[in-house]
Amino acid sequence: MVINRKAIRYFNGVAKLSPAVLRITWSIVFTLALVPLSLIHGDAWPTADPAAFGLNTHAIEQYRVLCERSGADACLIAYDGTIVLEWYAPTYGEPIYTMSSVKSWTALLIGMLVADGAVDSIDDPVSNFIPEWIAGSDAHVTIRHLLTMTGGLDTRGAQAGPRQSIGFRTDKNEFVFGLPLDFEPGSRWAYSNEGVQLLSPVIDRASGMPAGEYARIRLFEPLGMIHTSLNECRAGEAWTYADAETTLRDFARIGQLVLDEGRVRDEQIVSAAWISRCTEPISQNPHYGMLWWLHYREERNAFCRFLFRRFPRMFYARSKNVVPFAVATQGYRNTDCYVLPDDRIVAARMQMNPAPSEAVGYKRTIALEILDAIVSEDSLGSTQISRLTCPLKLQ
Repeated sequence: MVINRKAIRYFNGVAKLSPAVLRITWSIVFTLALVPLSLIHGDAWPTADPAAFGLNTHAIEQYRVLCERSGADACLIAYDGTIVLEWYAPTYGEPIYTMSSVKSWTALLIGMLVADGAVDSIDDPVSNFIPEWIAGSDAHVTIRHLLTMTGGLDTRGAQAGPRQSIGFRTDKNEFVFGLPLDFEPGSRWAYSNEGVQLLSPVIDRASGMPAGEYARIRLFEPLGMIHTSLNECRAGEAWTYADAETTLRDFARIGQLVLDEGRVRDEQIVSAAWISRCTEPISQNPHYGMLWWLHYREERNAFCRFLFRRFPRMFYARSKNVVPFAVATQGYRNTDCYVLPDDRIVAARMQMNPAPSEAVGYKRTIALEILDAIVSEDSLGSTQISRLTCPLKLQ
């Protein structure tokens, strides 16, 4: 059963009606509660049988089964702008959180501010917008540093304690303004929720409006993402690092925007050049661009994976001919949206709650291999994993 949480909450407003009207109203609300909001409103996204495009239907089914058995709440595949798979588990409910995938959306918002002229350059110091962050000002942290996870802030997970991780704080902006640096900006890569949250007040002040409002007007509404909003603190500060509220279809629309190089119909929402910059590897981490994750076919080879993870700078220096075949937003519990430009594929997977104990493990490399086979004539076996020869020359 798909639960539409907003429809259920609506029932509270009709509880005082007469019994007859109440019965009719409740039957309508109950019906709506079983259907995703994106389908109720008839979102303009065409659907088709994948066989009509000559796609590998076995690979598409494999992806659905992998998502289902690994505990996903929903998944979707679009080919060249047409949905060819849309699956919802009984656990799916709306709104559903993006987890950390919203970080990639934040990068698009910064690109819009650059295009608007509200931000002159991503090499501008962050202190132009948030002088309150003294440590960042003293170390000349730039917007680029925050976009590439090289801003001098180490990872602060749950193990850091409730007062040291942004996830436990209700005063998110005030908290990040007081953070000291852990290393020299630009010297290395470190995943930091706090660094991305610093972009929230940058958007506020550069745009002249709350970041959530800017995102709604400039990004969500033009894309038809009418069920999506950035999460906010009590003080109205938008979360730019995690947990936007959305639907499966809205979640996938960002992937479609990137696949279409920033265009929706005849409107250029985000510049193609900016999307290209976001999805180019940085020297500190070849798996990362500007808040976008990058994936390579060579990852399927164990030796190549070792090089990627152990010696990222050496890999980057010696692998200019190796380019990502997929870019992605990635979040907790594999709440991901993959874009495979050459294959014209967008795939989304969402998961809110822990997977059941009997669930199979979900590996992104396997999921991406399955997705990469959708436009191939070769069917994947149920457990087949490619064993590719690593093309890198280390001498």
